[in-house]
Amino acid sequence: MKLTGKQIKQLHDAMLGAFTQGELSMMVATELDENLDAIAGGNNLSEIVFNLIRWAERRGRTQELVQGAVNANPQDEALLAVQRTLYGDAPAIATPPQDPTSPPPEAPPATKTTPNPYAFTYSAQQLGGLSVTAMVRLNPVHTAILHLLRQADHPLVTVALTNQTTKHLRLRVSAQVEGYSRTAVRTAPLMPGASATVDLLPAFDDEAIAAVNELTGADVRIQIENLADGSRWVDETLPLQLLALNSAPLAALDPATGETMDQTRYLGVFVTANDPELDAFLRDAARFLPPHHRFDGYQSSDLFPQVQALYDALAARETRYVDSTLDFNPAGETQRTQRVRLPRQVLASDTANCLDGTLLFAALLTRIGIDAAIVIVPRHALVAWSPARGGDSWLHLETTWIGQRSFDEAYEEGQRRAGVNQAQLTKTGDAGWYRRQPLRGLREQGIHPIPLTGGDELGRMARALEAMERRQAGGSSASTGSIDTGGGAYIAGDVHTGGDFVGRDKK
Repeated sequence: MKLTGKQIKQLHDAMLGAFTQGELSMMVATELDENLDAIAGGNNLSEIVFNLIRWAERRGRTQELVQGAVNANPQDEALLAVQRTLYGDAPAIATPPQDPTSPPPEAPPATKTTPNPYAFTYSAQQLGGLSVTAMVRLNPVHTAILHLLRQADHPLVTVALTNQTTKHLRLRVSAQVEGYSRTAVRTAPLMPGASATVDLLPAFDDEAIAAVNELTGADVRIQIENLADGSRWVDETLPLQLLALNSAPLAALDPATGETMDQTRYLGVFVTANDPELDAFLRDAARFLPPHHRFDGYQSSDLFPQVQALYDALAARETRYVDSTLDFNPAGETQRTQRVRLPRQVLASDTANCLDGTLLFAALLTRIGIDAAIVIVPRHALVAWSPARGGDSWLHLETTWIGQRSFDEAYEEGQRRAGVNQAQLTKTGDAGWYRRQPLRGLREQGIHPIPLTGGDELGRMARALEAMERRQAGGSSASTGSIDTGGGAYIAGDVHTGGDFVGRDKK
């Protein structure tokens, strides 16, 4: 049934008044056997409800949606009025008549029902008066951006509760990803007949997450306790999957519009400019500065000597390319991710790809006080820097030419490639031709670097990743040379310590 504009508004307003976002997620999971986040996106509840209605229309499930909403909120007059308007007084979805000669149906067993593997439901009859529905809201989990998430906006778990007893209940609701997080706890007071939705996002342990170097299965344990007597109503686990820490989100499909959402801003979490392990490299790189120059950012009127010194210091090391972009993401049909490395991991190895090189160079520029940006063009990445602090003009560098071409050639190629793609952006209006993510702006948006843990843990992770990538390449030696679409590894050899960030006379 195709709804008129007036009918859409009536249903939209009724559902908006009947459900919170958490309650709507539960209704969609239990009544439609769908994940709300996967079928209807939006910036707020009003947009989500509208997109859900349009989704149901496109799939011929409007009647099922209305019935599900009424089932979840049977006393809501606005929903009942919509149901009567659209489908009359009869139930929206008729049930077959009961054969009078057949025996009465058996009572439901005292076990949980599972509308999908990432949710469970207990009825009030099963729990002695408390109905519970819990579901995983984030799956798979992007471990690289966990530190950016807020419980109110991106809960890991949502639990819907309804008190059908005659007593006032005080419940302790908790969730923990076993082996990876602390326990998130919230208290839910419930008067008789009242309902509540509890969102939970446990604080993850940085050390445990740093060890997630491939797609990893985990369990989130959900417990509900009665604070009055200490009895436990629910103790269940639900599965989820953790993406590798170096799995960078690049794009995702918006289920409401079918359009691709850019997520390259999250590459900023891998630019760990404050990592003290960069300092040893900068002390060594200072010998490539002209005499009496320093790595002092905008204190110098000409930034080129500093940028070139970084380039030349990296070029002085051995170079080896490996195609290390392969990622394992169970949501690969709707999400695009790529394997990357933290700057300290690239410095500790002898391989990198074009995105690794861009992130490392951006971190080094930022470390010495120069505004840097990550630039994404089709199938490639460049690094950019601004000649003036907070300026709007940007210069570009082709990092895959390090060790293969001179700094001047890499600079000219970066400018040429950026110019071609900027021209296409202007011509077509398609942002996919050229996306620039300035680090200063990303930090202002709250996109901060991945929390760093001890060097031993990340060192082991870097070695494990390198071994895995070599296995993926079939154990063959990595190719060398200029690779426009994937690489230009450039880090190898010893890191020298001692000295300061000042240029010395060259012998």
